[in-house]
Amino acid sequence: MASLYRKKRSPFWYIEYRDPKTGKIRNTSTKFRRDSVEHTRRARKMCIEMKLGELDAPTSRRNGWRWVDDWLRLTFAAKTLRRYQQAWAAFSVFMAHKKITEPRQLVREDASEYLAFRTQPPPESGVRKARKNTALLDLKVISRIMREAVARRLAPANPFLQLGFKKDPVKARPDIMPHEMAMIEKALAKVTDDALIISWKIATLYARRLTETCLPLSNIDLTQGTITFLNKGGAERTKMLHPDLIPLVQKWKEEGRTHTFTMPPNFSKRWCKFFDGIGLPHLSFHSVRVRVATQLMESGVDQRIAMDYIDHSSELVHKIYLRARPSHHQAAVDALGSKRSS
Repeated sequence: MASLYRKKRSPFWYIEYRDPKTGKIRNTSTKFRRDSVEHTRRARKMCIEMKLGELDAPTSRRNGWRWVDDWLRLTFAAKTLRRYQQAWAAFSVFMAHKKITEPRQLVREDASEYLAFRTQPPPESGVRKARKNTALLDLKVISRIMREAVARRLAPANPFLQLGFKKDPVKARPDIMPHEMAMIEKALAKVTDDALIISWKIATLYARRLTETCLPLSNIDLTQGTITFLNKGGAERTKMLHPDLIPLVQKWKEEGRTHTFTMPPNFSKRWCKFFDGIGLPHLSFHSVRVRVATQLMESGVDQRIAMDYIDHSSELVHKIYLRARPSHHQAAVDALGSKRSS
């Protein structure tokens, strides 16, 4: 659905919308300024009008699929909803390409064709290229939608059940070495991007995912000394407030903020560009979780406490994040020293 967003170094509101004729995602300036109350009101009105246009558009997202957008919004929480909407948007373009307008038209072979489409989309489609595992997650979303379509008697069966596709091996997230941490901190000291600075600070103190670093200040209780994060899946997790955050929180509340920062559009890509720009293209924001997990291990923190602090669901998941280095092998080297009995 159409939405407004800000663009760095631009005074205007921008709008992202789906072209009602082609089904492609478009981005354009509204020509309305962000620093004007009247212009902002007009930009919002323009966004509403575009949303109504999308609802009335005779594309593959409409017709037999008209109910999907509302069903997604009513069924899933915010973070899950965003991911499901992304999958649905990409699959909608695929269906427009195949001229599929009804749930009953989908067949099992469409799953294989979608994998090829999503991993190598035609340039004119407007769909971003994705890895196989992302495409497989899309298919899980569509299977969920098809299950609802069957319940609504819009299709005789769900053709996307038990597809049997195997995921590609997941690459291990690299740890951030001490010299790399120094490079990152030095580079961040020179930027004025509030979102980059604050998200990094919170992540290094709590091993949070990127979206979890943007949280309401109402979730931070200075009196009780607690901070509550909304984890993946919507679960709330309360932690002890780190002393390094207290002066920052006090400052934010004095400024009248409602959140730690305003989440920019395509924030993960902004971080990728940041890492590329300082010569660390192998890193991602998620590498911070690996760094914190390893740091807790190095400091001798009990594994159960570390798991609870980072919110890892199992010992298996937690161990995946731990990265042993040669310097960690000292005990093994000492045990196998030259004075061993033969």
